[in-house]
Amino acid sequence: MVRKDVVSWTSMIKAADADECLLLFRQMLLEGVAPNELTLAEALHSCSLAPDLPATFALGQCVHACARELGYETDVVVGTSLINMYAKCAALPQAEAIFHLLATNARTNCVCWTAMITANAKAGEWKQAIRLYRQMQLQGIAPNRVSFIAALSACSTPEFLATGKLVHSCTVERGLESDTMVANAVVSMYGKCGSTEDARKMFDGMKRRDSVTWSAMLAAIALAGELDSRARNEQALLLFASMQLEGVKPTKVTLVSLLNCCSDLAAGRMIHSRVLLDRRPDGGELEVALWNAVVNMYARCGSLDSAAREFHGAQARDFISWNGMITASAQHSRWSDAVAYFQEMQQEGVDPDEVTMVTLLFACNHAGFVEQGCNYFASMSKDYGLSPRLEHSACVLDMLGRSGHVEVAQEMLKDSACSDPVLWTSLLGSCRVHGDLERARAASGQILDVNPASSSAYVVLYQAQTV
Repeated sequence: MVRKDVVSWTSMIKAADADECLLLFRQMLLEGVAPNELTLAEALHSCSLAPDLPATFALGQCVHACARELGYETDVVVGTSLINMYAKCAALPQAEAIFHLLATNARTNCVCWTAMITANAKAGEWKQAIRLYRQMQLQGIAPNRVSFIAALSACSTPEFLATGKLVHSCTVERGLESDTMVANAVVSMYGKCGSTEDARKMFDGMKRRDSVTWSAMLAAIALAGELDSRARNEQALLLFASMQLEGVKPTKVTLVSLLNCCSDLAAGRMIHSRVLLDRRPDGGELEVALWNAVVNMYARCGSLDSAAREFHGAQARDFISWNGMITASAQHSRWSDAVAYFQEMQQEGVDPDEVTMVTLLFACNHAGFVEQGCNYFASMSKDYGLSPRLEHSACVLDMLGRSGHVEVAQEMLKDSACSDPVLWTSLLGSCRVHGDLERARAASGQILDVNPASSSAYVVLYQAQTV
């Protein structure tokens, strides 16, 4: 073909993989052929498939600039592709800007609204996702199956149970109750909202169940607050046995959910052997999640040595892996091990989060590593950009109080931006233990200023006076 027109280029781009697609798009521009809306949509879709998020964002912005220059920014197909691309890059403000631009020009349709609902749900903006779902209906746009799935995925905590039930009833009215993907989303929604009974009812009523269905039901059992660990373990194993009898092969997601339910070491080892049997290492997010679940299962069952062996044998680890081992060590009173894991975590260049630091400070407190604990507390904002919360400050105050550094604890509390009565109560308790009457009076005064009716402040102060 001597000269390729826009139709030819678009066909080639559509048939190519993600990397080749973007190269072809660049070559098309260099040859002076202007893309149309379909070409731009395909290029943006390829950007969304790229594994490197910073590169995806940069490439996506280049395609976006091209779309704006050619006047396609308000085209509903291109606009929806832009929303999906920015959502993949966790750039929700940019996605919202495109959506509002389309809405201003009356170019929105069901697909566009669904893309925006999905973007908010994936970003954890569940209230906004539900708000958009309702606004979409108020504007007379009927949701499709993908819209319902997006809305159901936004109902991810017990506070959204009533909303989730309403969305479920809408799917029934639209005749989608037999659609496996929609039904899977309903089972998952009930599980996340803590309604295991409704999840099981939906699950049992399904005529067709795939691996996603079974995984969703196992996840619901894992989250069931009304079940104790033994009941959760038994129900999950029975469900897994039924799944195998139906000839459904478990996926990595299924095995993660099953491991999260397991509290029996013998059963856990059996599931672990199944993981090893089916294992196809790829180093992806699911692979890491699966190995984290194995490590957490052993820790939960009290076999910390097995947990450590699997942790060190994992091909890839993320900060969740490190948090799991630090927490497991602290829960089993292996304080020095918890600190050692944190130091290894630092050496590998993995940044901690607030949960890591609470567990670490708790370990330092009980191990008597006072100076080390204070240094870690100071490093939160200085090295990691984390703002200490009430639980971090309480842990450090308790550590200082236990070790007899009551004066240092008081000075820290005076300088702290947080003067919660809980912290002053902790200091008051330390003063009682060490017989520091002067500081006990000061601490009780701070408590009573906030809560004059606090009987505990009077009781502890009296105990301090009689030491």
